[in-house]
Amino acid sequence: MNTDLPNTAGRGTGRKKTIWVFTPSHTDPKDLDFILVQRHQLLQDAVERVRESALTDHKHHLLFVGPRGCGKTHLVTLIVSRLSQDDALTDRLRIAWLNEDETCTTLLDLLLKIHAALEKRYPAEYRADMIGAAFEMKQDAAQEFIAQHLLASLGSRTLLVLAENLDAIFDGLGDAGQKQLRAFIQENPKLSIVATAQRLVEDFSNRTSPFFGFFQTEHLKPLNVGEATQLLQNIARLNRQDSVVEFLATSRGVSRVRALHHLSGGNHRIYIVLSQFITRDTIDALLGPFMKMADELTPYYQERVRWLPPLQRKIVEYLCSCEGTVPVKAIAKRLFATPQTISSQLQDLREKGYVEANQRGRESLYEISEPLMRICVEVKENQRNQPLRLLVDFLRVWYDDAELSQRLGKMEPASASRAYLESAIERNRTEGNLRKQLLMEDLRLSLPVNMSPTEREELLQECEDCPEAVAVAAKNWAEGNRSEAIRGLDETISLETNAPDRAALFYFRGRFYLACGDTAKAIDDFTALIGISNVPIKQMSGALVNRGFAYGKMGMLQRAIEDYTAVLGFPGVPKDVATMALVNRGCLYGPGGELQRAIDDCTAVIGLLSASVEQVAQALVTRGYAYAKAGDSQRAIADYTEVIDLSGAPVQQVALARFARGFTRGQAGDSRAIDDYTEVITLGDVSAVNAALALFARALARDEAGQEELAIADYSNVIGLSGAPVGLVALALFTRGLIAIRSNRKQDAKNDFEAVTRLENAPVETAVDAYLALSALHLCEGRWNEGFEALDAGLGRGAEPQPSHLGTASNLVGAVFSAGLSPDARRARVGDLLRIYRKHEALPVLGEGVVKHIGGVFRAGEPYPSADNLEQWASAWEQAAASVDEFRLSVRLLRTGVDFVKAGGKDPGILLDLTSAEREILKQSLGLSGTDQDRADVIVRK
Repeated sequence: MNTDLPNTAGRGTGRKKTIWVFTPSHTDPKDLDFILVQRHQLLQDAVERVRESALTDHKHHLLFVGPRGCGKTHLVTLIVSRLSQDDALTDRLRIAWLNEDETCTTLLDLLLKIHAALEKRYPAEYRADMIGAAFEMKQDAAQEFIAQHLLASLGSRTLLVLAENLDAIFDGLGDAGQKQLRAFIQENPKLSIVATAQRLVEDFSNRTSPFFGFFQTEHLKPLNVGEATQLLQNIARLNRQDSVVEFLATSRGVSRVRALHHLSGGNHRIYIVLSQFITRDTIDALLGPFMKMADELTPYYQERVRWLPPLQRKIVEYLCSCEGTVPVKAIAKRLFATPQTISSQLQDLREKGYVEANQRGRESLYEISEPLMRICVEVKENQRNQPLRLLVDFLRVWYDDAELSQRLGKMEPASASRAYLESAIERNRTEGNLRKQLLMEDLRLSLPVNMSPTEREELLQECEDCPEAVAVAAKNWAEGNRSEAIRGLDETISLETNAPDRAALFYFRGRFYLACGDTAKAIDDFTALIGISNVPIKQMSGALVNRGFAYGKMGMLQRAIEDYTAVLGFPGVPKDVATMALVNRGCLYGPGGELQRAIDDCTAVIGLLSASVEQVAQALVTRGYAYAKAGDSQRAIADYTEVIDLSGAPVQQVALARFARGFTRGQAGDSRAIDDYTEVITLGDVSAVNAALALFARALARDEAGQEELAIADYSNVIGLSGAPVGLVALALFTRGLIAIRSNRKQDAKNDFEAVTRLENAPVETAVDAYLALSALHLCEGRWNEGFEALDAGLGRGAEPQPSHLGTASNLVGAVFSAGLSPDARRARVGDLLRIYRKHEALPVLGEGVVKHIGGVFRAGEPYPSADNLEQWASAWEQAAASVDEFRLSVRLLRTGVDFVKAGGKDPGILLDLTSAEREILKQSLGLSGTDQDRADVIVRK
């Protein structure tokens, strides 16, 4: 769209530009270009194709299809304007723009109309007397004369014929005339056609028709809400009405256009007519153009309805009398027909373009596809000259009750528009807020089809009781426009002064923040609501429950428990909210170690008659967790089993119960754990997270049971599962790699470990472990550079977070020990290990690995490595670490351990070279002591 205002010289500030509603070709093309929306690319493409037709032998023929009022003439006018301004086309193109609704029954008629159009546009080149002789001839001769005259006058130029309502022209020509026209175009490739049609009739779509496949056809779409808003803003900008532009950009302005969209059906002409009211802000300014539009279009739509078979005509007339969408059963009941009969007739009407369908769940709701037809049918039946319903409804959408009353008070008693305001006020009084009703219906149709009926109705009821901005925000959210949903609530909150409405807005914005993971802002909104005086108990308790949930997500368990406890202490709290508070509090008591309180809360929920099946299932699962944590596996399994057998329990809760039962059984060595995991995997509609967890757990169980190939298959399924948590995918890759090492498939193992290191957002712990495993594989194969590079990369990644994760070094130490290196080479590789671990401040991890390795050598039993081998090993570390003070304890422990192993473990006195604390560490590593491993590890790391 051209963002520069057209030249306004010659008009005073605030004077309105004229936009011709019914003949856009009379409007200044610069103004049409300025207000254009939606079709910029279509316009550019059309101009380029006609330009190519004029400058080359490649001719294009374009057809734009759409109902009356959809902006076809607007588009054609801009095509002509841009072509006319192209200097390269001045002597290469001649334009014949036929009058709308031309009547042609023969090719001769059409050629005469073309010549007449050229006479108007190029009077110096084309005059009526040039073809006067044709009227003295017979028809065939006259046709040939006119054709040759046109071709001769064109010379090497291309003729662009612009024909609006081409469907009507073709209807007049008939099959014979169409065949003549097609032959004329083929024999004389000098023509390019740009045409419009109100519908794609058989003359264009039937394979046996002369013009089947001839045109590049574009179906013009109605405006969506955003495009309609932009059109109204463009018209306001054209008229320099900045306040209107600003209002339309607000959430309130958009909500009005969204509601208005139901009345207009996205029709360009209706929006342009209504824009006169919006921008002039006076009802009298709207009434005249609106009635003129209805009067001019009524004969056309009456004729279209008259064409239909009787039952289809009755359906259309009934739908025109209805407000909003209507189900098939209601139409059938009203017309005393079967739903099957009505359904088949509606399908035919859809194909003809008379009606359109909207889905609400499994139900189809029908309405008239062209709102202008509804207006014209109403005009025909309006014998008492009552106010037109669409215009009355527009007033009800655009103005609140107070504004309508204020305008009525300022209106002259004799004003023709007074009846419209009075009707709008009366219908609002008896039928309620139309704007809110339309917005709610809009929301209802936009909700996801997979949303449960209970959730759907709960959300709709909540929105019904709240300001209209909530319905608009909920629709934006359902359509994925999250930032727009929150922006709209931001604006409304800044303007709202009514306490209950303000509280409702905070509540929903907090809910939206929770849904997009911004728990801190959610807590702020719920806290703001809780701080408002005289808030209804339902809103207050709902805010506390949601804030408690947000606190729980942030790990602030005590605050969450306090909020849930506060809800349970309020008198008159809705039962469903109280139950939710009990369930959620029970879920938090368990992680906090208060197992009995968790059990008590869940038991209370299970015993409530008002608790939903979902809440009972959640309470049983939570109580099962608490029992399991308390060591009562039998009761835990009983609770999980009850969920599995609970009729109507949500599939995700059943999946959790089966998984938990499998885990509990697995800990007890019960082979039925695998069966439980399998049931989770095969459940219908189970979430990707639950499926991945079950697959991973089953893989572990199968591996423990010696079913290695089945375990690998499960890990592979986790890896390939769409939506599986990245942490589980990383663990599956790593564990599958470990199995590959065990099976001596080293390349497969390398591939899996490398995949973990490349996996975006993989947990640091798993990534580091993969790097270290990869390093150990390389070292075992003597690929020292690759091995140390992987080690360096792994320790570097593990050192970044706090606390750091640096893995274990035992396998790496063992790989260097077993490499069969010469003393010098062994010393060099030990030095490499020491250097890399020191670089990343990880020497305690290396020291622990060195000590654990020598302990493992001893625990493996005889035959021990040779004394020379062991001595070279200790010497290598002593020499490499000679100047590394922080590694001296580890070297001393290693030296003593080596001496002990060299003696075959038969001389405990060797251990007396160490202090008592150091002896305990080494004895633990050698398997000679029951000293707590954690205590030993702490001392080594010091």
